[in-house]
Amino acid sequence: MTAETPVSDAPAMRGAPIGFVEFVALVAALMSLTALGIDSMLPALPAIGESLGIASENSRQYIVTAFVIGFGVAQLVHGPLADRFGRRTVLLWSLGLYALANVACALAGSFTLLLIARVAGGAVIAAARVATIALVRDCYHGRAMARVM
Repeated sequence: MTAETPVSDAPAMRGAPIGFVEFVALVAALMSLTALGIDSMLPALPAIGESLGIASENSRQYIVTAFVIGFGVAQLVHGPLADRFGRRTVLLWSLGLYALANVACALAGSFTLLLIARVAGGAVIAAARVATIALVRDCYHGRAMARVM
């Protein structure tokens, strides 16, 4: 016979806990960064192609593909990192590195450098997504977890 331990409505955090609504807003903002990393580039592809001298429209699509490849592959690495170093640490590092990757994208002087920066951006934002999902799973169970997600 096992008994389930109740899970509080607020996530266990250092300092002042945040409420359910604030936690859901934070999760939504963190989860939306992946979509923002892809969707913000789509209308800019023609201008980026013109700026970097990419004549082929098909080649411009590598900008999105590079991000998705980095994002997909890196998720396998970030789960164990979040378990080892903590959700908060991995989340904060990933947000900082994501900002740096986006600065590198903005300053890229060639198509190759842009693609490398996009792979790096996708790889580091994958850590934020993995850590966010793990944090939700750590703090909520059952129906409460479903409400957050």
